[in-house]
Amino acid sequence: MNHSPEQYITAIDRALSQDNFHQAADLACEAFKSYPNSDKIKRYMQLFGPKTLEFHRLPPNPEMSLNFNWLSKTARATEVDG
Repeated sequence: MNHSPEQYITAIDRALSQDNFHQAADLACEAFKSYPNSDKIKRYMQLFGPKTLEFHRLPPNPEMSLNFNWLSKTARATEVDG
């Protein structure tokens, strides 16, 4: 049975108001299959959809060893003092 986008949105909102996140996510997925162009349903899919992480390999930071050395010395000095 196919529901209108508004019916899906109402059902998702109701599930969220009852802290039923799994049901809301399932409804959002189902709604997106039928109505991929609905802006509100797209927003729900961004909320419940798969998460993506971007990984950027940065060049080595030459100051990092200096920071580590400072941290090591400070930690040892705190242990001796405290």
